[in-house]
Amino acid sequence: MSGDPLTTHTAHLLIRRMRLADADFAAALWGDPEVGRYLADRLYADGDDLRSEIADMDDWQDQFMFIAAERDTGEDVGTCSVGQEGDGDAWGWGYCVRRDRWGRGFATEMARAMLDFARARGIRRFRGTVASDNAASCRVMEKLGMRVEEHSSFKKRGTDIEYASNIYGMEE
Repeated sequence: MSGDPLTTHTAHLLIRRMRLADADFAAALWGDPEVGRYLADRLYADGDDLRSEIADMDDWQDQFMFIAAERDTGEDVGTCSVGQEGDGDAWGWGYCVRRDRWGRGFATEMARAMLDFARARGIRRFRGTVASDNAASCRVMEKLGMRVEEHSSFKKRGTDIEYASNIYGMEE
C-alpha cells in the first residue's frame, strides 16, 4: 500500500483513485461494445457526460472508483470500483479491462484489490451480480471464493437490454 490509502499495487498493476481527468478514458472504455457489453451502467456520450455524473466522487463515502495501470508501462488498462450494494451491509465491486489486455489476469487482480480495500474498511459481506453469459467474470468471482447464491436478471440502464444473472456472495 502506498502513502495514499486509495492507491495500491498488485503484482502487475498500480490501482489509484479515479480523478475527473480520467473520465475520458473511462467513458471510452465502458463505451467499447465488447468491453461494456455486460455493464449495468448506461453508456456515456463522452468524458464530459461522465464527469458531470461523478463530479462529487471525492465526497462519496460508500462508493470508490479507481483506474488500473500496468506497473511496467504506466499505461491505463482498466477501471474498477467498490462500494455498498443496495441498502444492506454487503459490498460489491466492478471492473473493466481494455480488450487488448484481456486474458492476462488483470480482472482478477483488480477484483482481489477491491475485496482487500473493502476488508481494510471492516467489510465482511460481499455480493456481486454477473451476467450469466459473462463466463470470464463468473470465473473471476469463483477465483475469489464467491459462490452463486441466487439467479436473477438486470437491465442495462437506459436500454431495453436485460441479462440473466448470477448473484454471487461471500461472508467472512
